Amino acid sequence: MLVPAYFAAAGTWMIGSLLPGYHDPVDIILTLIFFITLLTLMMLLVYTGWHYVFATRPIRDLLILVLVGLLVVPVVSTGIAMTFYVQMNNIDLAGMIAEAKADIRQDQAL
Repeated sequence: MLVPAYFAAAGTWMIGSLLPGYHDPVDIILTLIFFITLLTLMMLLVYTGWHYVFATRPIRDLLILVLVGLLVVPVVSTGIAMTFYVQMNNIDLAGMIAEAKADIRQDQAL
């Protein structure tokens, strides 16, 4: 679980380091999303480690928590970050896809 936490910390640091001189709302929201992801992963890591050391939960439950930390949390936070990035920057994905298809058709016609 430390690998996803490393990427969340790196994202928080990279985007957060831009905030003192550049106050774009999407950067602030992305920094918060990465920070919340980092906190969630660290809480899962501490919780899982605590129950593993003191053997208070079955190993199966702890493995499920590890998989949640490795797969679910990063995928959900990435989806949320991408959604905010696209919506706050007014990126028209449908228009971009239509333009790409038109370019492909035009290249094929040549």
